[in-house]
Amino acid sequence: MAEMVVKIEGITSNGGALPIVGTQTPPFRVSVGAGGSVAAPTAGTAIATIASVSLPAGLYDLDITIGMSGTLAAADVSNMELRVGATTVLSKMAYTSTATSNPVAKFFFQCAPDGTQAITINATGAATASSLYSATIVATQVN
Repeated sequence: MAEMVVKIEGITSNGGALPIVGTQTPPFRVSVGAGGSVAAPTAGTAIATIASVSLPAGLYDLDITIGMSGTLAAADVSNMELRVGATTVLSKMAYTSTATSNPVAKFFFQCAPDGTQAITINATGAATASSLYSATIVATQVN
């Protein structure tokens, strides 16, 4: 990978040139985010998806937020999972409330997609008819 050098020249308050030189060498960290919401998702439905074309192969830190609203029931408890490609890597994401006040849960995870795999949050089973599932994922490349 080629090195990239960035040179920025600023202007001082009296109009004189003040050289400000900064160098940043690749690899640059890539962050990609996605979010979504689905009303009463069926089993396997994706709530949020980061497409594979957005993710070069590598190790990623994931920052995940999930939420539910509407009338929830026991079937909605821990009813979301994290998938890398078609593989479930984190199942029964702990979400224990059936309150209708839109509680939220946060998760941090690390994964290594191979460049052809999407990262998704999916409903594990069928949701309650009057529920709304939401999720956001931010993937930041570590290496």
